[in-house]
Amino acid sequence: RFTEVAHMLLVNLRRFRVPVLLVRNKVDQDIENAMEDHGWTRDQTLTHLRADLARCGSIDVGEVFLIAASKVLGSGHREPLLLDFHRLEEALVYCTLRGRCEGPFYWENRELEDRPSLRHICTIRQDWAMVLLSQSDHCGKFSRAQVIEVQRNENAALYKEFLQMRRHLTRTYQDGVQSLQPAIDAEFLINGHVNEVFLWHGTGSTAMEIILSKGFDERVASVSHNLYGSGLYFASQSCKSLQYASTGAERCLILCRVLLGNVFYAAGAIGAAIRRPPCVQGCPHDTPCLHERHDSVVANSGVGMQVHREFVVHNRRQVYPEFLIKFRM
Repeated sequence: RFTEVAHMLLVNLRRFRVPVLLVRNKVDQDIENAMEDHGWTRDQTLTHLRADLARCGSIDVGEVFLIAASKVLGSGHREPLLLDFHRLEEALVYCTLRGRCEGPFYWENRELEDRPSLRHICTIRQDWAMVLLSQSDHCGKFSRAQVIEVQRNENAALYKEFLQMRRHLTRTYQDGVQSLQPAIDAEFLINGHVNEVFLWHGTGSTAMEIILSKGFDERVASVSHNLYGSGLYFASQSCKSLQYASTGAERCLILCRVLLGNVFYAAGAIGAAIRRPPCVQGCPHDTPCLHERHDSVVANSGVGMQVHREFVVHNRRQVYPEFLIKFRM
């Protein structure tokens, strides 16, 4: 857990835009303790540690590094247990040589030069995408799916707008926002301080190209047949977003970074044409008021007739379309 001094240090480092990497050593002990206390596997322990450190430090999971010099074998001998060591080496070299960077650590265009591009991702990233599709599939739709290609959308102009919104929410909620209820899977949580998460979005091929190039646009969202207002809809379950994806032999989903901030939990439909999140004081949705407003709407599974969990935002700057995943069913 972070002390108040450590938390303030991180706040001030970010204020001066200093790259921050969080490193936890002796993770071999954490793995052994978690196995004894909770029965967790090594991967479960690592996932929990990364998510917990990212949430406490209000940074991306990709900027958390778990290392251990070695682990003890049954014979009493030790063997190397590097974990994130090589990735940490690369991160330190990168930050030292290239100075201040704002894009995600794994981007080639981390300095956010103005050159929008789609970049192909190696086979490992394709495997990662298939795991995410399958883990978040609650209907069995992806049981026979095959990922064909994964592209990373490194669009400097769009990401700068997204960063500006993240900074705004971080300043607005200096003590952080309430965590999502129920919690989202650790693989999809990016920054718990402002509820930044990865979510799925399905759409047709024409709209997909526009979204990757120009971003989402809530002004063209439908004002009818919506349960939770006229906005940008996302899902934590890939099978839900698949309902809106283009049909055919080859299909696509977009995996987006979404800033949910202070969430309003819908207890039922709030009106198809509502164009902004509800008031924090509970005023009627269609009544003008001067109160602050929530940043997003979440409809949890089991509320009314809701089968899948849905997320709605009404500001395009709260969304960044980062990965395009192409697959066959």
